[in-house]
Amino acid sequence: MKDIKSVLENRKSNRDFAGQVNLDIVRETVKLAQRTACSMNAQQISVVMITEQDKLEQISQINWGQEHIKSCSAFLLFVLDNNRQDAVIAMENGGKVGIQDDIESIVVGSVDAGLIAQSVELLLQAQGIGTCFIGGVRNNIKAVAKLAGITGIATPLLGIAVGNVDTIENDQLDIRPRVNFESFFFEGQYDEAKVRNGAVDYNEQLNKWWELRGEGEHQSYAQSMMQSYTKSYIPHLFSDLQAMGYLGDYQKKDK
Repeated sequence: MKDIKSVLENRKSNRDFAGQVNLDIVRETVKLAQRTACSMNAQQISVVMITEQDKLEQISQINWGQEHIKSCSAFLLFVLDNNRQDAVIAMENGGKVGIQDDIESIVVGSVDAGLIAQSVELLLQAQGIGTCFIGGVRNNIKAVAKLAGITGIATPLLGIAVGNVDTIENDQLDIRPRVNFESFFFEGQYDEAKVRNGAVDYNEQLNKWWELRGEGEHQSYAQSMMQSYTKSYIPHLFSDLQAMGYLGDYQKKDK
């Protein structure tokens, strides 16, 4: 198994899957990742591993038809699961869990899901297994929940496609650059100007990276952000979460 520094230095999403991964390795990896930090020891995340081809194809369609979901060995679905809390609260005093009606449930649940999902990815890549995060499960969380048999006070949040790849070692040109460290990391005090200036600099840096790869026609950072961050790109997510039993006391205020 590779060391964590090497994994992070080479880390990129993998989409060219071929052949099957040993699912016992995936199971053992998820079991180890279960030790990841979580808020208040709530352990409010569950993981569903999906391997059936027909289900993978359905998930792919929900995610804009992404081919690497169809060709992966396993799809790991990370679920915000408050059935666990509801069960023990009922056991303790006959009450019911209520956090699902507060925005904190989505915030803390998303953080916990992201933490454990990142542990899974790093552990798998350290073993030479390819991964790709899939946020598009939120395009239709009701359909994904039905497909995965999710019931009660629980909702899907994100997924990871897991598959066999030729190598995890990547040429530096394959690793997409990040914003300058000076516009990302601050000691003692945040600097908004550095963040803004760093974003503009990164737009040029990313354009040059695409050109070096022979993909100069690719979207710039600015164009990508304009497409996704000037408006809600999953406008029905709020009502879908309410349909799943979350945020019942909230009303969406359209801007």
